[in-house]
Amino acid sequence: MTVINDFDAQALQDTTVAVRANPRLGQATFSVNGSWHGGCRLAAHTGALTAGGERDETRARSTR
Repeated sequence: MTVINDFDAQALQDTTVAVRANPRLGQATFSVNGSWHGGCRLAAHTGALTAGGERDETRARSTR
């Protein structure tokens, strides 16, 4: 493993090779819905993240 400034350069290289072989792995979709409540008030909801073809619901949140 080659680490430069706490950055794993080998992991980046491995990821680059994997995404070149399967571009779908490099795609990410985020979902955010919001409604303005006047002034500086916004109610927002972040939905699932889909990355590399896998859906991740762990970051879904709502604010008021």
